[in-house]
Amino acid sequence: MSEAIERAFRETTKILFGKGLKDMENYEKWLMRYLVKVITSKSRLSDIIVKYPDIKSWKFEGAEFFKKTYVVAYENFISLNEIEEYKKNHISLEKLEDINLSNAVQKVKDIKYIGFNPRIGPEVDLEDVVFYYYSSHCSHGMFYVQNKYCSYSHFPKRSEYVFGCAIVLDSKFCINCYESSKLTRCFEVAESTNCR
Repeated sequence: MSEAIERAFRETTKILFGKGLKDMENYEKWLMRYLVKVITSKSRLSDIIVKYPDIKSWKFEGAEFFKKTYVVAYENFISLNEIEEYKKNHISLEKLEDINLSNAVQKVKDIKYIGFNPRIGPEVDLEDVVFYYYSSHCSHGMFYVQNKYCSYSHFPKRSEYVFGCAIVLDSKFCINCYESSKLTRCFEVAESTNCR
């Protein structure tokens, strides 16, 4: 764990609890108790390690839909480097130009694999992150979108200093908050907005 992320955790716990906690990894089980787990396995085409969300562990509202539709993906993940090569050899834009409902199955039958773990933006102090979009100083989580100083979280967006959170937007200094937006200095808050 980087010193910057550890320092952010200490600052956040000091703000929320009056005492800065050390060694965030000691609190991993507590921070991850309601979050999506990450699966690590070999690509279906090689020995390259790929990481992806464990849909079976999703607990948020609407998760049942994703569990049913996403189950096929589990057996078909490959690395992003492999997906680029696979596209060159198996999928052409010309082949898909005239796709419609009556010919879609035939047109896409050769598409067998799914690439995951996209990374967009510079990689600044990111550790064990599955998918990020212009985020920095984040670790142990997925779908970090425009965040700073986040860890053990799932889909924080435009947030900073959030730990153990899932689907929090425009929030800061939060621990174990879920499906909420515009939270500041919150602990164990769910389905809320504009809270302090």
